[in-house]
Amino acid sequence: MEPTNSVEPTPPKQNSSATTVIVVLVILIIAALLWWRNDAGKKAADENKASAPAAQENPPASTDGQQTVPPGEPFPTGQVPVKSFTVEGTPFAFSLNEIRVNQGDKVKITFVNKEGLHDFVLDEFGVKTQRIGAGLSETVEFTADKKGTFEYYCSVGQHRQQGMKGNFIVQ
Repeated sequence: MEPTNSVEPTPPKQNSSATTVIVVLVILIIAALLWWRNDAGKKAADENKASAPAAQENPPASTDGQQTVPPGEPFPTGQVPVKSFTVEGTPFAFSLNEIRVNQGDKVKITFVNKEGLHDFVLDEFGVKTQRIGAGLSETVEFTADKKGTFEYYCSVGQHRQQGMKGNFIVQ
């Protein structure tokens, strides 16, 4: 029997140092592009602030619960639109039987008493006006941070039981 020389093929050598250099360069290029893009965006925002006319700190409120920034204009960064409502109180009734908002909305309710002595209470959000007389008003603001249907009411005497209540609905 003749001896056989078996030679196993050797895998080609990989240049690990060249591969490492390429990977590091790619990472550095990506990091530089991200930094440049972020820096350019900040400069553009600063230039826009400097050239724009002075904006109102809080956009004007509406009385119908709609958005408070004119259509087509974005809300300022980091600000949530304020949904504003006016609720009038008369003996044993509120002018609005239902208020609808979205979860996370900032809500502003102006309670106006038309006759008698009344208040506006929304327990689940810690909202309560003072008891006020006819011709007076009070405004409360809060964030609608819970979904559901919650009852608001007048806590004076038996007013709630006599129908002075409504639903605050958070979708």
